Amino acid sequence: MRKIGWQLAFCLVLAGVPCFCTCDGAAEADGFALLLRAAKEAPEPTPKPDAPISELKEYVERGESAWRLCVSAVDAKIEVPVSVESSAINSLRPFLRMAQQRAYYGLQSDDPAMTLDVFRVLIEIGKAFNTDAHLIQREGGFLADIYLTGVLANAAGDFDQASCQQATQLIEEYIRNWEPAEPIVKRTVEQDRRQQGDQAVVIQTAAGTYGGHQKYLAGRLKLQETIYRLAIVKLQVRRFELQVGRLPVSLDELDDIDTADPYEPNKSPFRYSADASTYTLYSVGPDGTDDGGKSPNFAELLSGGSGDLAF
Repeated sequence: MRKIGWQLAFCLVLAGVPCFCTCDGAAEADGFALLLRAAKEAPEPTPKPDAPISELKEYVERGESAWRLCVSAVDAKIEVPVSVESSAINSLRPFLRMAQQRAYYGLQSDDPAMTLDVFRVLIEIGKAFNTDAHLIQREGGFLADIYLTGVLANAAGDFDQASCQQATQLIEEYIRNWEPAEPIVKRTVEQDRRQQGDQAVVIQTAAGTYGGHQKYLAGRLKLQETIYRLAIVKLQVRRFELQVGRLPVSLDELDDIDTADPYEPNKSPFRYSADASTYTLYSVGPDGTDDGGKSPNFAELLSGGSGDLAF
């Protein structure tokens, strides 16, 4: 974790921010506790999607102190306790809604740096939950990813060239660090064997618990990876449009990015079509069938429902 001076630590303690001391006497802020506090201080209710920019501005200003807490949490490094309960993870929702509104305000007020800052923070929260201790359930990371997807869906069409490139690099770094589901589940089985004994693991394996975990986790990771690969393509379509002055005729015109659909056995590219001013972009989704871009919600796709995957 990043070291902070004793003066700052003293101020944090006075302000009620949880800290702990290291062996050399320096104090450090507890990133996860800061994040939970930011969620408690997030203003409610959040503006409606069609709210005027003046209302968004007022909301963002009310949430400024909560947002600073969250940035401090990321700077201090968020380490999620192994024993954290789902209720604590669900309590992050007010903060995530606030982050999303802040990102929208950045776009509407012509401040892509604000939106990119939200983007960076949400990615760091996702990383904090993408660890061995939490990956099997991974509610926190999944929540952050869902809200991040909402930010992306709105941001990609409004970013300038530099912002498109920065966002692309952030996503690429994020998905590069993901690990396949199988070794994670295997390590979880070994951990349970040490803690509960062989008999408990044999019973749960026979009942299909671990197989179910593995299938669900693998499906969720693949869905999220596909979303982010779609996001990269969407960002690069925007970048191309700004550079060339038109939409690409096909994805072949986009340089140095992977346009392959993870759900296509032969790695065919994502479905893409464009006219003079609009375009359609989607994945065939988990069922591998092209439904013309018709996309249900993520939960339906994860539970085996038909449909494509699109923003």
